[in-house]
Amino acid sequence: MCSTEFKSSLPPAAAATHLVDVYFQYRTPHFPVLDRAEILASVQTAYRVFSNDPATISRSSRRDLFVTFIFFAVSLCGLQIGSGGRPVESEGCFHSALQYIDSAIGSSDSDTETLGNILLLAQYISLSPSKGNLWLLSGIALRICVNIGLHWETDAALQLEPGHLKKRRRLFWATYNLERLLGVTLGRPFSIEEQSVSVGYPDAPSPADFHSQLVVNHLLKLSRLESEIKHVLYRHQKRGSLAFPSPDIPRWMEDIQPRLEEWRASIPPIRDVYHESIYAFSSWWDATFYNTLMLLHRPNPSIPEPGPDSLRICFDAAKKLIACAQILQREHQLEMAWIWAQRLFVAGLTFIYTVWNSVDLRRSNPPEEIVHTAQTCSTTLAVLTGRFPSAAGCRDALETLVSATVKALFSSQPQAFTGSTEGDTSENSSAGMAILQPDINLSMESMYSMLSGDMFGMAQGVAWSGFSDNALFDFADQQPTNTEWSVFDEDGQSYNAFM
Repeated sequence: MCSTEFKSSLPPAAAATHLVDVYFQYRTPHFPVLDRAEILASVQTAYRVFSNDPATISRSSRRDLFVTFIFFAVSLCGLQIGSGGRPVESEGCFHSALQYIDSAIGSSDSDTETLGNILLLAQYISLSPSKGNLWLLSGIALRICVNIGLHWETDAALQLEPGHLKKRRRLFWATYNLERLLGVTLGRPFSIEEQSVSVGYPDAPSPADFHSQLVVNHLLKLSRLESEIKHVLYRHQKRGSLAFPSPDIPRWMEDIQPRLEEWRASIPPIRDVYHESIYAFSSWWDATFYNTLMLLHRPNPSIPEPGPDSLRICFDAAKKLIACAQILQREHQLEMAWIWAQRLFVAGLTFIYTVWNSVDLRRSNPPEEIVHTAQTCSTTLAVLTGRFPSAAGCRDALETLVSATVKALFSSQPQAFTGSTEGDTSENSSAGMAILQPDINLSMESMYSMLSGDMFGMAQGVAWSGFSDNALFDFADQQPTNTEWSVFDEDGQSYNAFM
């Protein structure tokens, strides 16, 4: 860690109230861990004890200080300054929260309280992946869920006080969503099977939050669809047996495709979402849907060579995702850069794979349009790499593939793509692997392997340097300096607020 890290004091009361509103306006793609009443109670306590002698602050109050600072750190990620940057106070609040992490996680009185604190920390790290190990945090959170039975609601659990039941559901599904997101993105096995989950979706904590909760629950349904897709198509297992039979994939494909389309058709109206929420952007919803559609139809261990229909679906989905991601990038709405870097890389690979493996797609789409889409993907990924340097290898590989594809599209040689079979209109010619390989270091076999294995080398972006397996966290040893606060208004403008 560099020596420029710093802690932050608490913001002025007016700024604190605004930051609470920002968090519940969903300006970043997160699921609420605590409800507004819980947050306000922690904030109130934090302001009351912050100036006290640290030795006199109780453990419960130290926990409230942790919650308040990490909550502010997440909220500040939803504010933009300049050309899409974040307020420096966000990192300052994160380092201030670490002063109290022992009381929040190491010696908490309640497992659900510990779980909530871990998830708040994970929310910040998902937005700033260089600050901790998100993969290990999600594993710890899920083990706590299983340990206290949040993953399976018994009759006794259903008889709990409604507020307590809502909290248990809210914590479980926030954990589930994080674990599934990482499993799909990093190509890793899930930590709990879908058949071992029986939990109702959380209700809105208040009538004012009804639509927001509706949005969250709808995204959970997509996460469960992705979980099913990954379980059927991407898992590595031995030959089927009586205990573990192999699925009827053609029949299953016919079943899940309409369910995925129905999910898209039933997206809650975005007009009812706060106008600066990430969920108010139709491009975000479209990109999210097309990413799942590609997961269903691209090469995978179960279907290593998709047929013509799947190639066409992948071509269109990748093209639309790339266009949506470009719009979101221009609007500074790609907050989780590591996720979108991976999605763009996969979209670019999928798009190029379909171009190289389908004569019909090359004939039915003007080469200029194919080049435009490929170069848009490459350019947008290059911009994201500036925020997520670990994607540099993916960027370089994609740029090489794009260059080779452009060269082949405009080549005067009729065999640039498929050699002697270019004129063959048989099914094998349009859907099979390309016979000739582009003149690049990354072969088409390597690209196919990345797609079918669902492994894209993005793990290093969320596997933090300096992390040791025998410790929960490994943060900076240096003592950071304090910083002044800036108060941000609705337009993102700021003015100094001296404490």
